[in-house]
Amino acid sequence: MPTATPPPLDSYRYVLRRTDWDPTMEWDLVGYDETARALPIVWRGELGVTAFCRTVELRDRHTKLGWIDVTDEFRATAYGAEPQPVASQRTERARATRHAAGA
Repeated sequence: MPTATPPPLDSYRYVLRRTDWDPTMEWDLVGYDETARALPIVWRGELGVTAFCRTVELRDRHTKLGWIDVTDEFRATAYGAEPQPVASQRTERARATRHAAGA
């Protein structure tokens, strides 16, 4: 069975994964603002159903349904180099820093 390649780093914020579901089938993660297609991807030597999503609501909903959030580990290992955070994550970190500083 052919496996997919991960999308570009700046096209998603979260990586959700399941290894207990059939990777030969098509799976869609559906939320209010986003629908993400799960892809069969080999990562760390194991074939699994992997979804790349942009909204925290979709991530939160599907982690409650059994999907595993592997965002940090996936970004650190799947591309062969330490990835840079996407623009939206940099903005959130800057806001958190300003808020913590009392600005």
